[in-house]
Amino acid sequence: MRRHFVRRILVLIATAGAVVGSAARADHRPDRAVKPLGIVGPRIAGTTWVAQGGTNLTRLRFEENGTLNYSNENGSYRNGTWKQTGGVIYFETNNKYFEFKGTIQGNQIAGDAWNVAGEKQKPVFRKRAK
Repeated sequence: MRRHFVRRILVLIATAGAVVGSAARADHRPDRAVKPLGIVGPRIAGTTWVAQGGTNLTRLRFEENGTLNYSNENGSYRNGTWKQTGGVIYFETNNKYFEFKGTIQGNQIAGDAWNVAGEKQKPVFRKRAK
């Protein structure tokens, strides 16, 4: 029984190695270009944006490490996070009390926002010059 189990494991390992090896060889052929990984779209890390209405957040600073520094009429905070996938941006503040998902279009971010109280908004942010 044990010998049969060991033989099955060895067959699985050999099969997986053959599949991985053939995939690696296929990607390195000159006729198949490998696309680089990374953010496709405008890079917002390190930028500051100001609200154009539709939210009580007045300023957003997207820090390089994924931290969102934001301010409103009550003060400034660093308890938010953000992530970008291509031209889509998602951020949350205060442990997901407030969330936003939208698109980056040039010097504007527009999308949908919601909070735990069920309020919904459609804020627009404009990029602030350095």
